[in-house]
Amino acid sequence: MKTFSVKNFEKFQHYKDRNPPWIKLYNELLDDYEFGCLPDISKWHLIAIWLLASRSGNRIPMDERWVAKRISANDELNLQVLFDFGFLVENQELRNVEQDASKRLALARSRETETEGETEAEISTHEDAENPVLEPDPEPESPTDDELFEDWYSGYPEKVGRGAAVKAFKTALKKTDFETLKTGLERYTRHKPSDRAWCNPSTWLNQERWADQPAPVVGGNGQSNVPSFDPQDTIQLLNHNPASRAAIIAKLERWYSGQMTEWRFTPAWADDHPPEHPACVIPPDIVNEVKERMGVKGSLERGAA
Repeated sequence: MKTFSVKNFEKFQHYKDRNPPWIKLYNELLDDYEFGCLPDISKWHLIAIWLLASRSGNRIPMDERWVAKRISANDELNLQVLFDFGFLVENQELRNVEQDASKRLALARSRETETEGETEAEISTHEDAENPVLEPDPEPESPTDDELFEDWYSGYPEKVGRGAAVKAFKTALKKTDFETLKTGLERYTRHKPSDRAWCNPSTWLNQERWADQPAPVVGGNGQSNVPSFDPQDTIQLLNHNPASRAAIIAKLERWYSGQMTEWRFTPAWADDHPPEHPACVIPPDIVNEVKERMGVKGSLERGAA
């Protein structure tokens, strides 16, 4: 059965028991930009899922109705928006141990009438033989830093200074996570102006270039040459995925209400340009919907985004 986990859960939940009486909830969560963009009900569902993860060894069945029941959700649970923002990640298939346990219990109850008159020792012998304890599959081993480097380095166009790059990569992993490094590299390779040389891998890492926000390149005619990319994946994601659409609407509301002073990159979409910018790939109907509801004057012409 497919399962999912809370991303980086082990980094901020330092417990040894499978079912601890409490988990850590850090105050800095209020400063987390991605958390702030979530719909309010999804925020509280996420916290409840953290509690559920602490009970299950951070392996939760990919069953939305089952999860909703376990966290006592009264409002509709939407796991997709939590995947879109990167709070949850999908795991490899894992046997559903809880269902196995339920089957064992049902079988044991069906045999109650058959065991009347037997001694306690006889019953124990039958149960041990017919209902062996099922242990959960072992946790898959996490990739090593060297393996993560090979994955990241395979996507770097200019493969020079490998030794220095390895050291810089391991240092970078102490500052941020692998997904941020990989997403930052993809953004760099997509937006690098053609008239500039590639940055050495070690320099890119040492300068923390994964956090760069590419700006339009001004050409000789004084016009902005916006890096070209295909926005269709992003547009389809926002138009056909209700969870992603709700998330970007929440981000637009923060932008137009003045709660955001800088349009920040969100890994779930290629929207590192704000509304009204020629390279913004958010569909115009979504932008206009938010502007009209919030009383922002001016309409974005179709095709501008």
